[in-house]
Amino acid sequence: MYTGGQPLVVNTLKFFSSLGVDLSGDMVGILNVFMLFTIVLAVVFLYLLLVNMKLPWHYSIIVANIIVFLSPQLDRFGGHYNLSYLFFLPLYLYLLKKFFDKPSYKLSILIGSVSFIALCVQAYFFAMFAFWLFFILVFGYVNNKDKFGSVLHNIFYLLIQLITPYLLFSVLTLSYSDYRTTYPWGFFYCRAFPESVFLPIGKPYGSFFNFSYVRWAGISYVGLTATISFFVLLFKYLKKKKKSLKKRLKFTGNDYLDAIFLGSMVALLVSFAYPFVWDLKWLLNYTGPFKQFRASGRFAWLFFYAMNVIAYFMIWKFYKQKRNYLSIVVLIAALSWGLYDSYLNVRGKEAGISNHITELEDVNNEHENNRWINNINTNEFQSILPLPFFHVGSEVYWIDASNEVIRNTFITSWKTGLPVSSTLLSRTSIPKTMKLLEYYFEPIEQKTILDDLPNNKDFLLIHHPDEPLNENEKRYIKYAIPIAQNENYEVYRLPVDSIKQISIDYQKDIINEFRELKVLPNTLSVSDTNKTFNHLGKDDRFPNLKLDEGFKFIAKRNNIIYEDVLFESMDSVNISFWMSDMDKDIIPRTDLKMGIKNKDEVWNQQFSSSIFKLVKYVDNNGRGLVEFSYKPQVPNEHIRIELKNSLTTSHEISINNILVRPKTQNVYYRTNSVIYKNNRIFTPF
Repeated sequence: MYTGGQPLVVNTLKFFSSLGVDLSGDMVGILNVFMLFTIVLAVVFLYLLLVNMKLPWHYSIIVANIIVFLSPQLDRFGGHYNLSYLFFLPLYLYLLKKFFDKPSYKLSILIGSVSFIALCVQAYFFAMFAFWLFFILVFGYVNNKDKFGSVLHNIFYLLIQLITPYLLFSVLTLSYSDYRTTYPWGFFYCRAFPESVFLPIGKPYGSFFNFSYVRWAGISYVGLTATISFFVLLFKYLKKKKKSLKKRLKFTGNDYLDAIFLGSMVALLVSFAYPFVWDLKWLLNYTGPFKQFRASGRFAWLFFYAMNVIAYFMIWKFYKQKRNYLSIVVLIAALSWGLYDSYLNVRGKEAGISNHITELEDVNNEHENNRWINNINTNEFQSILPLPFFHVGSEVYWIDASNEVIRNTFITSWKTGLPVSSTLLSRTSIPKTMKLLEYYFEPIEQKTILDDLPNNKDFLLIHHPDEPLNENEKRYIKYAIPIAQNENYEVYRLPVDSIKQISIDYQKDIINEFRELKVLPNTLSVSDTNKTFNHLGKDDRFPNLKLDEGFKFIAKRNNIIYEDVLFESMDSVNISFWMSDMDKDIIPRTDLKMGIKNKDEVWNQQFSSSIFKLVKYVDNNGRGLVEFSYKPQVPNEHIRIELKNSLTTSHEISINNILVRPKTQNVYYRTNSVIYKNNRIFTPF
């Protein structure tokens, strides 16, 4: 649902397609025009809201355009397309105003329908609605009991407008096998700051503002007019004497504006990641589904819209009450600077979102990078496998590739109509992630994903020669059949049977090594008898071939899993071990640190990494082989390896077969049915 697929537009076009109206050839144009059209819709709904608040129509037209073209949502036209739908928040504000003036079940059903559509499009919109709706109902009940009725009435309003859409969405998506991470990355990285909301960072009149900790995702500048209005409003509020609770909730003199102001203020604090940044990060673990909203800074959008509506409402009110030179100057200055801020917000944006891609515009494949497509039958292939492989979005494993690799992969997919066997999505399910990663991991066992393929058609291999490949990716090239080459990449045909043969031949090579070395059953052998190695196993067993027992650790603690002295030689060493639950949520994001003890007996950190970057293979039971290299600085260096997972609340992990060996030393062991080499465990086919 939430992979940028734009279900609102796409499913509408699918419906027309079922009626015989095929618009797929115009998909890009339709999507782009629709996103641009949401600007028009947003202006219309803001205009209706402002007119409903008794502001003049000509003033409302100017203000509506100022707010929309200043909106931080315009930055999403370069990506996050669902979040670029500018009409949702203005539409909701308008509907809430109508509801606040005259609450009814009929209007509640309309608002609930909008909430359901918004939830299907992007959950952030639905969550944002909740902030405003809560305070609308509270203010309605406290200040307008005659209209809003009893508590029971308000509960029904809440049920219709918010709870029912959520339940309906949950029921409709029950069949989705979507085991997603419970702790997406980015909540603290993508947060907003007071500086990113109230200061003109990046604007000509704010060029001297430079805050290294403020990131693009957290910038939601409300404009100078709204900023000044906010602090004037705050000053007047603090200056007033407030005796009752009702008076304490008065800010603007308008109950509707007070309600959306309070809702947006709470959302603004959430966008700052308060209170979690106050040494309470652990508290986020217990917030349930709220953790799914990784980009906390987006919640500042509510404050942007609410504060701008309030600002221009107050300015017009001030002008109407005073009717003097000062009020005229304030009115003109507010509108002028608002227009200037809006201009600055959109200035040059077209350059960033106008993506003319030569290969895609070449419909007949006459461009030198596309000619090869006319020379193959795309129906003979089932999928594209890019090299280097990439998998981004599961939040459990993160395998990145260069922009050029990703770009050419998607161009090829577009031109051929073939799907891609790697992902650049958000929230890819964990079971699907583990399946796809079989293409990336070492071929220790046969890849089970091959059994899930719909047919036995070949893979289309896209290789980027300038990009480094791991050993497994190099094997694909060795077994593939060249098709074409251009200035950007090489194209190969890779049969499914060849992928299977990779695992078979890999095992054969290992078995031949054992034969050449004449490794006897249940006897340890090494490739170089002049070199040693270190091994740590439960009960001093070497090795545990079943991986059924190991050292137990509580993941959230700081766990020392290994501490010992290295070798006389200063040659690079390989350090490996098996770790449980590497197919589970959060656990692959465990942090590994390696330190060395200096001559003063002080530990200094030498190496650190997230575990998922070091995983070479994960078996069917979720046990992962972790391996990394290290070059000692002195002979007999004293090292210590630690593991800690700060995200999990309580989880026990098991560590098995810790092996430290010189990089040129190979360690062998076998029984009658299992073979072991350098912590790789094989059951021969």
